[in-house]
Amino acid sequence: FQWEPVDCSQRHGHIVNYEYEILGQDDWAKLERQIANTSEQRVTIDGLTPYTKYVVRVKAYNSVGGGPNTENLDVMTAKANAPLPPQDLVVAQEGPDFWMVSWLPPYPPYGPHDAHKIRYQLLGTDKWVEVEKMIGDPALKCPTESPRFCFNATGLETGSQYKVQVATRIEGGSFGPWSKHVIANTLKVLPDAPGSIHLIEKTDHSLHIRWTPPNDPKGEITQYRLSIVSL
Repeated sequence: FQWEPVDCSQRHGHIVNYEYEILGQDDWAKLERQIANTSEQRVTIDGLTPYTKYVVRVKAYNSVGGGPNTENLDVMTAKANAPLPPQDLVVAQEGPDFWMVSWLPPYPPYGPHDAHKIRYQLLGTDKWVEVEKMIGDPALKCPTESPRFCFNATGLETGSQYKVQVATRIEGGSFGPWSKHVIANTLKVLPDAPGSIHLIEKTDHSLHIRWTPPNDPKGEITQYRLSIVSL
């Protein structure tokens, strides 16, 4: 930015330099403050946060000291091409064939967001499943009113573990980095009852019985419990 020189009638001597100050105004930039001196009437200020409001002011110095500041100039930096990763990704719910994850949007935002991408991978495999949802999609709403986003993955393998990550896109830009991953589990379920129980043989002190095992495609049944009741 640039400024006009002090009017000759108000200089009261030779202007030796200018001091400019820039202050962050958004919540995430309240601690941002830069003060520097220059002999020029134009400066470029680097190291600012994208998509953030600032105020800038300048004052002139002569051999005696500094004069009053200019009026505050309200400025805002442009949006970034991509945001930071989403924050605080957690597993909110787990079930036999589903899990729900929840997260907060990137902060500072670096620009307006328009979409989130969720990816998950069954542990022990190389395949990732990616799902992209726009910000207003009902699939990203949490069960209760919240500033967080939620996503429910369904139709998953029972008793398995999944690695999950999310990323956010800036409107008109790109997706940012993936978040740190979390591990979401689908729960194991109780087996169905065995069927077709039959008495095969008996003696005066023993019974030999047989039954049809329940469906167990993943081989998770480890033992059976028998109950014998005298009538």
